[in-house]
Amino acid sequence: MPFFGNILPALRSYSGLEYGIDGKVTICAQPFALGMNVPLTLGRRLEASGSSAVGHAFGAGRGGEISGKPVRAAQYVRMSTEHQKYSTENQAEAMQQYAARRGIEIVRTYADAGKSGLSLDGRDALKQLIEDVQNRTADFTIILVYDISRWGRFQDADESAYYEYICKRAGISVQYCAEQFENDGSPVSTIVKGVKRAMAGEYSRELSVKVFTGQCRLIELGYRQGGPPGYGLRRRLVDQAGVTKGELSRGEHKSIQTDRVVLTPGPREEVDTVRWMYRSFVKQGKPEREIANTLNERGIMTDLGRPWTRGAVHQVLINEKYIGNNVWNRGSFKLKKKRVRNSPEMWIRAEGAFDPIVDQSLFEAAQKITPIVSVQNMYNLTMRAAEPLLDKVTDEGIGFIPWFPLAAGPLAAPDGPLQRIAADHHATPSQLALAWLLKRSPVMLPIPGTSKVAHLEENVAAAQIELSDQEYETLSKAGSASG
Repeated sequence: MPFFGNILPALRSYSGLEYGIDGKVTICAQPFALGMNVPLTLGRRLEASGSSAVGHAFGAGRGGEISGKPVRAAQYVRMSTEHQKYSTENQAEAMQQYAARRGIEIVRTYADAGKSGLSLDGRDALKQLIEDVQNRTADFTIILVYDISRWGRFQDADESAYYEYICKRAGISVQYCAEQFENDGSPVSTIVKGVKRAMAGEYSRELSVKVFTGQCRLIELGYRQGGPPGYGLRRRLVDQAGVTKGELSRGEHKSIQTDRVVLTPGPREEVDTVRWMYRSFVKQGKPEREIANTLNERGIMTDLGRPWTRGAVHQVLINEKYIGNNVWNRGSFKLKKKRVRNSPEMWIRAEGAFDPIVDQSLFEAAQKITPIVSVQNMYNLTMRAAEPLLDKVTDEGIGFIPWFPLAAGPLAAPDGPLQRIAADHHATPSQLALAWLLKRSPVMLPIPGTSKVAHLEENVAAAQIELSDQEYETLSKAGSASG
């Protein structure tokens, strides 16, 4: 076969077979497909279609002269906290080998290091890549990705396909370098790609279950699962035999997988302060805010080096770790979905796991003092003066009951944003106003007044409406502008 310089590697990247017949090369979209004889003569024009193998090599939908120039590509790499085989360096090396065999030149790298693939959130490099593609500023015609899972472990396989389609629509193909299917757009590769996308998402779901089960077991054994120890306590590192290895300072983490962390009483002055807080609250009847003010007047800071607040004092007075109990799973944020507060029966606990610094009877007495469970204030889509209060009770898990929750003012006009978004959800503006409130905070407790069963059913149905982040932001901005 005659030697054609850099042309043959470029064409080979998109062909399944090649044959030398009278100075011609047969290009196949996939193995065993009928080929197309293309005389390779420098300077000859080669017309390419978007679905053909040659079309990918020379730019979909374009014709061009055979010049021997390599195809320009960008590579996208991502690593979360998974196995080392997915390190960005290993991905880049595999893609470099893939590109070299096919005459592809990698001209740009987009890297998301330490980022989860469950969603687009936080993946600035992939966002920038898609933005470059949509803005037509990309100086490449191919995007190389190690495999389907590096593009993302999206819980909705269609979301993964959507981002790839954005690139395809702009004439840029996404090629997976370590997958066993051909990147040729054939029915077989399309089917396999869809299955692999679903498998990538399912892997995360299965891993989440396994990790959760393992964490529950460690909690029951008395080991700490992340988070700061809290004022008056410290984290002690122990090996698998329970032998103490040292105390972990703030920001330090264990480096050996089999090591474990337990809580231990902190400095004497901090322990005494915690006990004083309980006595002041239970025996002297001082409210939490007064206790916080006294601590600040004495120049005592929290474990995070901040002034005390009512909420910070409250957390000390309700946390069972001060009587030695290990409690976990109060809240969940699985698979990067909506954060939820779990009911007490779902909590995982181990009693007597740590040395207590507060007497059991004093702790129980503190719990019997009725806490604030909810607050009320004027709040709706257009009247949001109570934002600081809502943020505060959200942080503390206190219910918030908004007055006039359905009020929407001019936003409910026929040409207003509330009406437009409501139409997209086949809902009423009032239902959208309620859906916005429910998305605003997990402690929101709207109680719209009604005297008709039909209206009650309509209000209840609003809880099933899921606003997208973009819809939520659109309504939030519109409400602020009209309020």
